[in-house]
Amino acid sequence: MRKVAWILCCVLTANLLCGCSPRFLPQPKDISNVELVRTLAVDSAPKGRVKVTVSSGAKREDSGSGGKEPLILEQEASTIFAACQMIQKSGSGYVTYGHVTECVIGKGAAEAGIDRILDYIQRDYEMRLDTLIFFTEETAAEIVTKSGSEDIAATDRLQEIGKELPLESKGWACTVREFLSDLYDNGWAMMPVVRLRLADVLRDVLERLHRRRSDGMALFQETSLKGRFPPELGRGVCLLLNQGDMSYLDLDTEEDGVAGLKLTGQKCKWSAQWQGDELTDLTANIQVQADLSEASGKLEELNEDVMSRMEKTLAKTLTREAIQVLEQEQQVGDFLHLKRTLMTQYPMKAGLIQQKWEQWQKSLTFHVKTGCVIQQSYDVSRGVGRGA
Repeated sequence: MRKVAWILCCVLTANLLCGCSPRFLPQPKDISNVELVRTLAVDSAPKGRVKVTVSSGAKREDSGSGGKEPLILEQEASTIFAACQMIQKSGSGYVTYGHVTECVIGKGAAEAGIDRILDYIQRDYEMRLDTLIFFTEETAAEIVTKSGSEDIAATDRLQEIGKELPLESKGWACTVREFLSDLYDNGWAMMPVVRLRLADVLRDVLERLHRRRSDGMALFQETSLKGRFPPELGRGVCLLLNQGDMSYLDLDTEEDGVAGLKLTGQKCKWSAQWQGDELTDLTANIQVQADLSEASGKLEELNEDVMSRMEKTLAKTLTREAIQVLEQEQQVGDFLHLKRTLMTQYPMKAGLIQQKWEQWQKSLTFHVKTGCVIQQSYDVSRGVGRGA
C-alpha cells in the first residue's frame, strides 16, 4: 500500500513539474513579424467606450533607404483590453506592449476615472510598472500622433520631458508603480501634465509646428481627477514633498544683480503646535543648499555681505512659493500627504489625527521657515571657494 501511495505521489509531482501550461505564458512569435510599440494613449469615446492609440515612436526599418513611417494604430471598444485586441487585428504583425515606456491619459478618460487604466496595466503581463505616466488636457492621441515638422518621435520627447521636469523645478517624472504607491498609501497622487505648444516658424511658408512640453502636475484623489497646479508652483511642491534635486534657478536680487544657482540639496521637516488635543499650527522647516554657477553686477564682488543678501533673497523666494502651495493644500485637499506625515511623527496621536484631520486642515495656520546656504565654487580674487 505504501508503494502504491509513493508511486502516486511521484506521478503527481511529475505532472506539476512538467512545465507551465501554454495559457500561462505568451506564445513564441517570429521576431520578423513583431511590431514593437513604445507609447500607449487612452482617451474617452462616446457611450462610455475608450479609445486606445499606440505608436512605435520611431521610423521602422525597411529595405529602402528612408525606412517606414512610425507605426500608429488606434481602436475603440468598451474596455482597454478589447481595444488592444482589436489593434492586434489591424496591425501587419503581432503588436507587443512589452516595450511601452510611456502612457498618456487624456482629460476625458481621466475624468471618467483612471481605475480601469491602472487595473489594465497591472493585470496585463506585457505592460510594465516602470512605464512613465502622463496626463493631458487635450486628447492623448494628439500627443502621440502629432509631430508637425519636428524630427523627433513622441516617445523620445516624452522621455525628455521626464528628465526636464526636475531640472526646471516644474515637477517630477512619475512611473505607474510610483503613482500607485502614493495612491494606495496616501489617497492622493500626481502625474506630469504634457501639452502641445504651437509655435510659428518660417520654413518656406509660415507653418504650424507642434512641440510637446510639460505643463505642471495633475492631482488625483483615489482615482478621480481633482485638478492640477501650474508649472510656477512646481518648485514649491518639490520642496514640501522632498522631491527632486539638482534643479536650477535664476535669482534676481534686484540690488546686486542676477545669479545663476544650482540647487544641490533640500530637506523639509514638519513641526506641529498643539493646544491640548487640538492641532493649531503646522510649520515647514526647509533647508536648501545651492551652488553659485554664474554671477553678474555687484554679485561679481562676492563678499560676505553680498552672499548673505543673496541667501536671504533665495530664502524669501522659496518661502513665498511654498506658502502658495500650502494655500492650495487647504483649498484642494491633502495632496502633500500631511496627515500621514503627522501620524508617523506623532504615533501616540495617530488615532486623533485620523479622526479630526479634515476638520483641522481647513483651519490650520501654516508657517514656513527657510534656511539657505549658497556655496561659491571659486573666487578668483582669493583663489579658493567660499566655505571650502
